[in-house]
This record gives sequence, C-alpha cells and structure tokens, in this order.
Amino acid sequence: MSGVKGRFELIIFDWDGTLCNSIDGIVGCIQQSAINQQLEVPSVRRSRDVIGLSLDQAMMQLFPKLAGDCVSALVNEYRRLYLSRPAGIDPLFAEVPELLIDLRQAGYRLAIATGKSRKGLEYVLDGSGIVDCFEMVCCGDESTSKPAPDMLYKLLKEGGVKAEKALMIGDSSLDLEMANNAGIASVAVSSGVHSQSELMHFKPLICIDEVRELAVSLL
Repeated sequence: MSGVKGRFELIIFDWDGTLCNSIDGIVGCIQQSAINQQLEVPSVRRSRDVIGLSLDQAMMQLFPKLAGDCVSALVNEYRRLYLSRPAGIDPLFAEVPELLIDLRQAGYRLAIATGKSRKGLEYVLDGSGIVDCFEMVCCGDESTSKPAPDMLYKLLKEGGVKAEKALMIGDSSLDLEMANNAGIASVAVSSGVHSQSELMHFKPLICIDEVRELAVSLL
C-alpha cells in the first residue's frame, strides 16, 4: 500500500476482530444465549458471520422465524451474558495501543465504527487504556446497521471530513461493504471474522494479517 502517507486524515476502525481479539468471546455469548432461551444453537461459522451487525439485526439473521418479543428476550440475554464477563477478558491485539498513539502523534484523527451498542463498547473501551485515542465513535444502536453507509456518513459529518480523506479498517465483509457504500477506501485485516480471500472480494487497498502492520504504510 504505497503512496498513501498524507492521503488520509481520518482513520476509522472497527472494534471486534480488528482492534480487539474478541470474536471467540462473542460467539460463545451468542451460543450460550441460544441455549438459555431454548433455541437451536447456531454454528460457530454462522455466529461469526453476523458479528458487525447491530445486535438485533444479528439475532434476527440467526433466527429469522423468531417472533419480535422472543428476539428482544434473546438480545437481552446476550447483553446480560456479555456484560457479566470480567472487564478486559478480551485482549487488544498486539501493539494496538502503540499503533494508535503513533497515529495520533503523526496527525491522524481516529474514530470507531462498530456494531456494538454504546453500552457494550464503553464497557470494553473504558478499561482498555486507549479510550483517549479516539475523537469520535459511532455504535450499532445509534445508526443503521452495517453494511449501510450511515455509520460512516455520521462520522464524516461530525468530523467535517470528506470521504476521500477517510480510511476504514475492518476484519469483516460488512466493514468493507460499508466502506464501499460510503465511497471510502478500506484496509482489510484477516485477524477476525473473514479470510483474506473473502475480504479481497470487496477490493480493499490491501489485506494485512494484523492491524499493527498499518504502521508500515501510514507512518
């Protein structure tokens, strides 16, 4: 990914699977929620594929025949399980704090676009030691779910940034499709939900193995 230094002003990160090694924990909570609600347990693959959607959309996709009040009960059970886990149980990927600090010092503005609820993100972000790195955040309960571009439009408007000056970093096809829908360039990270071959279908600038590799191109 050559020739990009100075091209972007705003770097927008997904959270789960991109900055935080949390995919297995989320899958576990999805499956346990189904067990507790006496539903058929979705496979690991199906559970991984909905990560990035807002929580209600994720559950409706996993259980399309479930009535609305049952979806609400399932969502509430997931939230209870997720928030009952010890804070910090899902670690950041290697060198994430150092990368974010270096990006800020180099003049980049940083933001998060996540399918997590605001409460869910604050729960994990507050104890991460990196909360002050981010100027803006948009969560799944504050906007239309990925892959709609609304989340990115909101961040661009809030930051006063043009689409061509923003870069989306994500591990899911939902992240990259959202970026394409918003007219924003993207970088794929194969550390989370989807493989390199799946991610390259959405034509990111590059696919890297770990988010820390961004330093080579942006710093």
